[in-house]
Amino acid sequence: MLPWKRIILGSAILLLDSGALLLLIVLSMSYGDETDLLEDEAYQRFEHSVTLGWWFWWGLNAALLARLLYRLLKQRAAAPSTVTER
Repeated sequence: MLPWKRIILGSAILLLDSGALLLLIVLSMSYGDETDLLEDEAYQRFEHSVTLGWWFWWGLNAALLARLLYRLLKQRAAAPSTVTER
């Protein structure tokens, strides 16, 4: 796969994850207003595990994107210059 395709794929995954987090926040806020879920111990454990899992997944995607950007910049720096001096 070409480096720019990997960067686009990594960016799309990050955007998808961000959208999923926003959806989770909106759903938990609207659901928490109607019930006393925030006081429920099982819900707190669930929310904690989802939050930790999301941060782990986002961190993994961010690390992948940073690695791909580094490799792309390194590849461009190693490429010979097309401008010749006269």
